Amino acid sequence: MIFSLSFLMVTTLLGAAITYDISIRPKTYLSLDQDLEPQYVSNQVGIQISAGLSAYIIDDFLFRTELSYSHIPSTEMYGFYEIRGFDSLSLGLGTGVTFCDYFGVYSILYAHYSTYNDTSVRFAHLELSAIPYFLLIESESLDILLDLPITYDIRRDLDHNISIGVGIRLSFPSGGVDP
Repeated sequence: MIFSLSFLMVTTLLGAAITYDISIRPKTYLSLDQDLEPQYVSNQVGIQISAGLSAYIIDDFLFRTELSYSHIPSTEMYGFYEIRGFDSLSLGLGTGVTFCDYFGVYSILYAHYSTYNDTSVRFAHLELSAIPYFLLIESESLDILLDLPITYDIRRDLDHNISIGVGIRLSFPSGGVDP
């Protein structure tokens, strides 16, 4: 939170174009165990809700910070193995580029603090995302974008956690130099 406020102050002083946004991203979450055993493969459908801040400092390059909540539900039993679901709160920092008026991509590294749904076990992990986005509707006060996140979770208990999703992001421009 302190970093986000510092980020906002510095980008405002630099005259950057700043956008605030909220997004909702349903996603599939593919988990594989460390030994890639086929009986331990699971696919869960989860959701991520985020609030973000982007600053366009140099032409089409952006810096981004994001606070998000994710919910991944538990799955049914696979033999003697159940994939546990979890809830997660995270802070992300990233950078990106806008290629044209309607398409861009940003990458973001999230630091998660998570809790398994079936126990009170808590754990921290990192997540790296590449998020292509498309501008669907543009106006002076609101832009609606389509996000297509591709994510890789970095966790100790499962080595291979990949998710893909589709999301809608509402972006509210707040002045500064146009990107």
